[in-house]
Amino acid sequence: MTCAGPTRVWSRLLLSRQGLRHLGTEEALLTLPRDAPQWHLPHNVWSTSSLCGVRVTPMQPGTLADKFAYMATRCIHNSLDMASGFSAGSLLGQSREFLWLRRLLLLETASVAPGIFSSIAQERLPPLRQLQQDRVWLKECLWDAQQGQMHLTIFSDLCKHTNLAHLALASQKACAWSFGLVYLAWPRFGRWCVEHSHEAVVQAYTELLEELDAGRLPRLSELKVSEDALSHYGLAQGATLREVVVKIRQDQMLAR
Repeated sequence: MTCAGPTRVWSRLLLSRQGLRHLGTEEALLTLPRDAPQWHLPHNVWSTSSLCGVRVTPMQPGTLADKFAYMATRCIHNSLDMASGFSAGSLLGQSREFLWLRRLLLLETASVAPGIFSSIAQERLPPLRQLQQDRVWLKECLWDAQQGQMHLTIFSDLCKHTNLAHLALASQKACAWSFGLVYLAWPRFGRWCVEHSHEAVVQAYTELLEELDAGRLPRLSELKVSEDALSHYGLAQGATLREVVVKIRQDQMLAR
């Protein structure tokens, strides 16, 4: 095994710096004071033009476990869209804004399942060999679930007077154990399901932002969020739901 020499390393650094300069990312970085609340966010702070210019490209399945995980994730998310009424709700005359909130509520409920299982596995399950091998990955899932719980709280507050919000909160452990059994039976399949789930959630938030920018969701774009969401993301008073959705999508992109 050979190592790259100093000349090759420096050439790569120069090429990467030239590429960043060519893309204009140095100008896209924001200059913030040291006590700015944005430093406490779990992602880099970029300008709005830089964030809106990023186009997410989904992963293409490769191995057998990857292909099965991709198909399973698609089936699960399509089932969630049907359960929330998002697939056919517009045809029945239901509000598009309300359908989006119900869809995101169920998607976030499913996305926190691996993290909840990770917490249960650390506290209650015996130290199985598979859990020991993936302990770093399970800790990452637990951290992602903590972020997902905040996302779930935001959308639960907006849908707090519906039975679906109570059902979503009550079914978290059931979803976690369902994922745990699948993961223990086929670990590689379970890990790929988590990766493709993150991809699908990022794509859903991207579609939501596109509809908000196109003006197809006027009531949702002007909707106010809770004080907890504003303080969590360091947003100013009077921030709209769209600004919060941008931050949530950054969390999901960091998880993927």
